Amino acid sequence: MATTQLVLYNIALFAVGERALASTSEERESTRLLNEVWTRGAGGAVGYALEQGQWSFAARTSLLTVSTSVTPTFGFTYAFAKPTDLVRIVHISTNAELSDDLLYYRQEAGNYYSNSSLLYLDYISDSTSYGNDLTLWPETFTMWMGHWLASQIAPRLKSDLDLADLTKRTDELLVSARLKDTAQKVDLWPPTSFDTIRHRQLDHVLELMKLTPRQAAKEER
Repeated sequence: MATTQLVLYNIALFAVGERALASTSEERESTRLLNEVWTRGAGGAVGYALEQGQWSFAARTSLLTVSTSVTPTFGFTYAFAKPTDLVRIVHISTNAELSDDLLYYRQEAGNYYSNSSLLYLDYISDSTSYGNDLTLWPETFTMWMGHWLASQIAPRLKSDLDLADLTKRTDELLVSARLKDTAQKVDLWPPTSFDTIRHRQLDHVLELMKLTPRQAAKEER
């Protein structure tokens, strides 16, 4: 079944021991709370969820064009406007294959500044064709998001719920979603070492579990 807002709401309600909704407009306190969380913040619940990882289903690559309205006053030669659907950066590169990272650039307000006239941006998008298309969401991401919604409404909906246990379960689902998403990505060639910038991005799931890469290797033995 494809992910929908109703599916997410019902995962959340199951997690807090409430009966399922027939629709997101059903007149119930739980619906009101879920709707409140769903629209909270600048990007809503979806925007928050997409910020939590470098999700393959939400990844988009664009060639940015040099701005004709912004001219750097010092330091850099070119300015580029940030995409309006950008949630977080995955890579910035000077070639279309994204093999050469652009390490020297600056972000200010809604612009990137660089000495390269070519700027390829690999980023997480909240466009309705990418991350905001719920039908693209994998099952593990959907389960985590449903439980995250549950953790947000639980304190106001259920006074007798073990919130610590729900939070722990939610964190475990986020780790699982990140690991499964990472497993689908193409390995870099040649392989990178543990101390590179790119590899540090993959180590974040280990940090959530309070393990360093060396400790994780020991655990597997």
